[in-house]
Amino acid sequence: MPMTTGQGPVPAAAALVDTTPEAAWSGIISRFDDACVYQTWPYGRRRGVCARASHLVLASGDTPIAAAQVRILTVPVLGTGFAHVARGPLWRRRGEPSTIEALHAAAAALRDEYARTRGLLLRVSLNEVDDGTPGPRAAMERAGFVCLSNAAPYRTFRIDLRASTDEILAGMHKKWRENLRRAWRRGLAIREGGDADLFVVFAGLYGQMRNRKRFAELVDIDEFRRLQSELPPVLRPQIFVCESAGAPVAALVGSAIGETGTILLSATSADALKLGAAYALRWRMLEYCKEKGCRWLDQGGVNPRRNPGGYQYKAGMGGEEVRHHPPFELCEKRLAGWVVHAGEAARRLKRKSADLLVRLGRKGTPAARVAGSSEAATRASSTRVARNP
Repeated sequence: MPMTTGQGPVPAAAALVDTTPEAAWSGIISRFDDACVYQTWPYGRRRGVCARASHLVLASGDTPIAAAQVRILTVPVLGTGFAHVARGPLWRRRGEPSTIEALHAAAAALRDEYARTRGLLLRVSLNEVDDGTPGPRAAMERAGFVCLSNAAPYRTFRIDLRASTDEILAGMHKKWRENLRRAWRRGLAIREGGDADLFVVFAGLYGQMRNRKRFAELVDIDEFRRLQSELPPVLRPQIFVCESAGAPVAALVGSAIGETGTILLSATSADALKLGAAYALRWRMLEYCKEKGCRWLDQGGVNPRRNPGGYQYKAGMGGEEVRHHPPFELCEKRLAGWVVHAGEAARRLKRKSADLLVRLGRKGTPAARVAGSSEAATRASSTRVARNP
């Protein structure tokens, strides 16, 4: 829905903190167009020492105006720590025009609860493409946040699903389109669904790919396995497995909760490249998102410097390269800022060391193609032939 960029009024609303049960949370986030898997309750329940999730709902009567799941990490003894909103807050209500004042009100409520009352460093990563309009940034800054302009924002290729499939095909790079059509001619079968058995197949292919390519693993597959099992069917990611002669050769995990469908994970076998299986899977994910009424397909994060091959591959499918807003940060307690920033510096050093060890041990293999970062009612695993629509 279109966004009202003026200072439109927001109904008087109260901030409800940690009063919403898990079952009700799923219903609340489903009422927002900007809902995503990162704001689901099981995602916030990820394991971690001294880590937990908090939930804030800004409501006018019984109507949610905005909502945010906040991941909190605290430092024992010091009584301080870090609060992070990943791809939130949610403020674009489904079926209604969005007013930027809803985002501002949500940001102010988050500030009051987590930065002022709890004394945490609060960081917000909006689920919002930076299209050059000043509204979202101005709303955050009016609430006291500072934009971390030097931080690398989330970057992806986004396909407009309002176009017809013929128009989307025409917008692809020629080589990508040819590879897709070759895959269709090979008679590949695609099984899909949301059940645990399909995730087991995906995990097996992912393990093969990891052993083959020897990349620094940034994705916790066990966490996504747990997420798949704990989410209610309406929010559960869809798993697509491509088979050749009955054997799985590639798999993809995607989510279509809000208006943007997102490719979360992908994995390939050694035979997938010559079969074009990954092309067929991405096309099927695109069809699935159109079926679910999504407006956009987010192809998953890209980084042309760290993974130029993955960048070119996703660019070939077409769409517009976009970036989200950089993170916003607010800290009113000096100790919290010092502790969090020191911890992040140590984490970056650890990651660089791990990357260096992987590069030293790798024998020229390219980086893995792992993506990222609905009303997808789970159906029984179904099989279809990958083909030209």
